[in-house]
Amino acid sequence: MVMLNKSQIDFFNKRVGYSVIQLIEDSNMPELKNYALNVNIKSKGAAGEIFEWLITGERGDNKSKPDFKGYEIKTISYNEDGTKDKEKMSLTAVSYSTIEKEIFETSHVLDKSKIFVIKLTKNRNPLERKFLGFGIIDLTLYFNQVKNEYNYYRNLICEGKATEFTSSAKVLGKNQILHVRTAGTRKYREYTTQKGIKYLAKPYNFTLDYKVIDRLIKPILL
Repeated sequence: MVMLNKSQIDFFNKRVGYSVIQLIEDSNMPELKNYALNVNIKSKGAAGEIFEWLITGERGDNKSKPDFKGYEIKTISYNEDGTKDKEKMSLTAVSYSTIEKEIFETSHVLDKSKIFVIKLTKNRNPLERKFLGFGIIDLTLYFNQVKNEYNYYRNLICEGKATEFTSSAKVLGKNQILHVRTAGTRKYREYTTQKGIKYLAKPYNFTLDYKVIDRLIKPILL
């Protein structure tokens, strides 16, 4: 798949190591510049929104469709030397209320199975983060494995055993792809399975561990 056209490839390849604000300046997009200079720098998704605009030529929206050519756009933090930061990528929430009625094929895990990754250095100010390149992750290439891992977590929920969730890597093997981690709050809530089993659990997200990202990401520039 041709992710970027030639002019875009040339534009970004010439600006590896540039800060986000420098990319915006060179893009000649007045509306984007105005947005970037007024955006809340503490906003977690600010860098992703800026790059979606840079890539697609227009401001993104909150629609459920993929951001770009069938791919979700995600920013990932790297250290200055290009090594991966210990950051996990969130895919979607674990829904205790609906997961028992779903199968893997109809779950929201597949909604973000194709990911267009923007590699940036860490910085609290998204405008000062440096651009290191692009990559792609395509989970559909590992469909059967991810399905088995999803069913592992789903079965725990069906049995009222979501308390056995762990964020530790390699729960299901050294090459495990799909992980879970606590989402937003660590407070427990009471849930009831379809079989009437009551249990207490914290909210979780399905995620990709940083080592998984390193293993699966395929560079498309550089």
